[in-house]
Amino acid sequence: RDELCPKRCPWASNYDVIPELSLGVTQRLILCDEATLTQDLPEERIFEHLVLIVNCHENKVDASKYKIGSCRSAEKPTIICQAVHGWHAHDRSGMNSTNDAIQAAIWENLQQGTVAVHCLAGIHRAACIVACHFLYRHYALGQVH
Repeated sequence: RDELCPKRCPWASNYDVIPELSLGVTQRLILCDEATLTQDLPEERIFEHLVLIVNCHENKVDASKYKIGSCRSAEKPTIICQAVHGWHAHDRSGMNSTNDAIQAAIWENLQQGTVAVHCLAGIHRAACIVACHFLYRHYALGQVH
């Protein structure tokens, strides 16, 4: 069992670590719903290493809604807000540059700690951004494994 991600309470069952995109024990890419990040889940110690939150369903957010792990510390995680469902209004270049910036931020922050990508339910918009990260690592960074 993973000591940093024991998933012992019901709220802790709504996130998944993506092992293929994680770099180390405390450098993990997490796909989750918003409710997980707004809870106080002290047993889920992986969130103590949270350095970036990517919010895929809002363009602006009050950072105080996030309660988990490092969100309660002096060194709060960076938050990127991009309502992915509104990207249809962008032209191809605008959509691609926005996604590229998110992917670069995910990669850069994974070097330092854990990154959580979420939307409201964590199954559509956030999953799309995580899938894009796999492609970014393969095509933009040239990683083959």
